[in-house]
Amino acid sequence: MRLIIISSITVAVWIAAEVYEVYKNPALPKISTELTAPINPSLNEDILNSLPDKSPY
Repeated sequence: MRLIIISSITVAVWIAAEVYEVYKNPALPKISTELTAPINPSLNEDILNSLPDKSPY
């Protein structure tokens, strides 16, 4: 019986700590408008063509 009580208290404290953490630190960070701006989908072919010329070492 004692184990059930201790386990219940542990679970309750754990849930309370998680709720407090979520309340204190929201999960969604603020993202700047610069990061959400659309990007240009065209590729720079000069850079892509120069890649085989480069060696990794």
